Amino acid sequence: MRIVSVLFFAIALLNATPLVDRLAKRGKKVLNLLCDTDKIPKEINQKSLEDLIRDIEKSKACEDISKRDLKAVATYLLNKNHLETSATQINQIDVPKDAKCPVCGMFVAKYPKWVALIEVEKKEALF
Repeated sequence: MRIVSVLFFAIALLNATPLVDRLAKRGKKVLNLLCDTDKIPKEINQKSLEDLIRDIEKSKACEDISKRDLKAVATYLLNKNHLETSATQINQIDVPKDAKCPVCGMFVAKYPKWVALIEVEKKEALF
């Protein structure tokens, strides 16, 4: 029972990541189409999303865009390094061809982009 609850928690975390990636990709498009990239604040490291949104508003780099698009731009700027490196690190988990998900029985090697590994009490589970 403990492994199953940990697996569902891990699946929830994995499902949140694509949402952030989609928002960041939208932010990249908005930034390139509607913003003056020369005015974008250069120092974005160690900032929260809210602080970065405030800094972008002050710089007037992205005028006349919605709050949603502004949040997307800030998300892209904060996650830019993550997006660039995640494309090159798609399959870091060594998946045996016969490995099955302990929850649904699916052969996980068929979907290398979505494979996740969890270790509980020295037992590994791929899903």
